[in-house]
Amino acid sequence: MTDEKRVYIEGLRDLADYLETSEIELGYEYRTGIRLDVFTYSEAMFAEQQRKLGGFREKVLEGSFAIVRRSFGPHSIEVNISRDKVCERVEVGERVVPATDEHVEKVYEWKCPEGFTASGTPILTEVPA
Repeated sequence: MTDEKRVYIEGLRDLADYLETSEIELGYEYRTGIRLDVFTYSEAMFAEQQRKLGGFREKVLEGSFAIVRRSFGPHSIEVNISRDKVCERVEVGERVVPATDEHVEKVYEWKCPEGFTASGTPILTEVPA
């Protein structure tokens, strides 16, 4: 373990100890938790990092990212990759765009690997650590 990682983990433990004994009242923060993002830039790196997550994971599509999330209560670690690195953008039709200069534009959707769903409808998977 690197010194940076050790110091980071000690800080999280210190924070937990403080919150456990403190009278400070957190409002909304209790519901949002802490999110740690791991950004990847290749399919191989994405696959490696999600394998390292182990346990139960959610696969979701949010904005321009494909995300694999492992939750720890309200907290999570999220492995992110640009959606276009793992999904294929496919044309599915056209639509008329109303405006002063009406025109038709192509309509696209994303075809992604099995298990990825739109945000709010996660697929849970378990991978041995």
